[in-house]
Amino acid sequence: MNGQAGVPALSFVPADEAAGYVRLFQSSGGSSAAGGRIGGDAARTVLMQSRLPVSDLGRIWELADTRKMGSLSQAEFVLAMFLAQSRIRGKALPDVLPHKIAAEVAAAQTQMQQPMVSFQQQQQQMPQAMVQQ
Repeated sequence: MNGQAGVPALSFVPADEAAGYVRLFQSSGGSSAAGGRIGGDAARTVLMQSRLPVSDLGRIWELADTRKMGSLSQAEFVLAMFLAQSRIRGKALPDVLPHKIAAEVAAAQTQMQQPMVSFQQQQQQMPQAMVQQ
């Protein structure tokens, strides 16, 4: 996470831009809970507003849906929006997501899930009597 709470630290997108994408993610139905995702239909609606050709949008989806789940994590959504904005600015889409970007998105997704894992681990470590109270 970067200096702004709830915003994934991704070096390829400025922090203020990422924060705006996170707000859009949340206002478009993306869950702010740890490991939260936005459904494919909701993400598609947002991406269609870019007015990019459908072929570009399909390519952006292929690149951004790194886990191939048909939905986007917060970090994947930020990536999708970054790619869409890059394309609007005239940059070509990569054939393959650069390794550094893929690694950052994967790390951000893992980091976003850590609080949920930690809480589950804490519950498992509590004496059974405390859990049932």
